[in-house]
Parts: sequence; C-alpha cells; structure tokens
Amino acid sequence: MPSRVFLKVLSGHCPIDELLDQLDLSELADDMERLWSKSVERLDEGLVMEHAATIVMRTNGALKLVNEVVGSSLHVMPDFTVAAPNVFVGTFHTHPRTDGLLPMPFSYTDFVSAIQLRERLSVLYSDQLVFALVRTAMTADHADPFTMGNEWRAFLHGVNERSELFLDTIWDFNKWFAEKYGFGLYMGIPDMLTREV
Repeated sequence: MPSRVFLKVLSGHCPIDELLDQLDLSELADDMERLWSKSVERLDEGLVMEHAATIVMRTNGALKLVNEVVGSSLHVMPDFTVAAPNVFVGTFHTHPRTDGLLPMPFSYTDFVSAIQLRERLSVLYSDQLVFALVRTAMTADHADPFTMGNEWRAFLHGVNERSELFLDTIWDFNKWFAEKYGFGLYMGIPDMLTREV
C-alpha cells in the first residue's frame, strides 16, 4: 500500500507553502509506539534508553522503519544502511526522560542531523506525542553545529531546566529553528500531525 504521505511532500523539494496542513504517519504508528515502550520499559528503575530506526520507502511506496537500534539515555545513533530497492527517507528516534519533562521536542543536534543527512522526514516520539520535520525547497543545505549550538544556548539562556517553562521554551525554539532553516514542523499523534510551521 502506498504511503499515506503524498510523494511531493516526501520529495524534499516541496515549496514550503505547499506543505500539507495534516501529516498522517499512521503506517509507522505501531513500530513507533513499540520503540517508545522499549525506551521507557525500565522507567520505574530510573533508566530510559533512546531508540532509533531508519525510515525507508519501499518499492510499493509505503514507509517503514528498519535498522532498529538502542542508545543511551541521552543519545542514539541510527544505522543508516539501506539496502536496495528501499530508499532512504530519514530517521526516527525517541526522547524519553526520567525527570518527567515530557514531551521533549527536537534538540538542535536533531536539526543539524536532519540537514546534514538530507533527511526528507525526521520523526521524534516523546510521551505519546510525535514531532516531525519535513525537508522543503527552502531547507538549508548546510548546518554549522557550532553556530546552531550557540543559537540553542542563547535561546535557553536563563531558563531553569527543571521548569515547565523549559519545555515551552524548547518548543518555541523548535518553531523558530524550523522557520529559520526552512523545515515544515508538525506535532500530534501518529494518525494525524498538525503543521505548526
């Protein structure tokens, strides 16, 4: 069955003003939910582990998660190996936390990776919410991790990491970064994400 996401949106060249208002990732939902559950299965012991996978498009046009990997509580490195005839689309990972600051949106390093890897779709699952970055014709071709890290630190300067304001600030940062670097930004549940930028 072909993907529920229009191919034009997944091309990486869609004009930003032609992005869909809604993004249906339900074809990935079961795997995303399973990897989230694995991320927090030892939460009662104070242990969480980020999980990741590579998003590919199969020959029938359907999206699938492959190459599942586990990382640490703060980082995971996807396995980017994609065997033909599958086509690399992007990555998926989880953001679990032990301190209750959830859902945790994208970090600046997630934006750096999405740009450097030329991901057409970058998806993040955190506490039952899904966040997605969609590459457009306006997405930056180059990411300077040093500059982007400084922008991240400046944005969060003076915000207490243990406050609800911290999550709001990171979400505001996600919207600002998505606009600055030319991504479509979506948030919601797998069955239906709404475009925020």
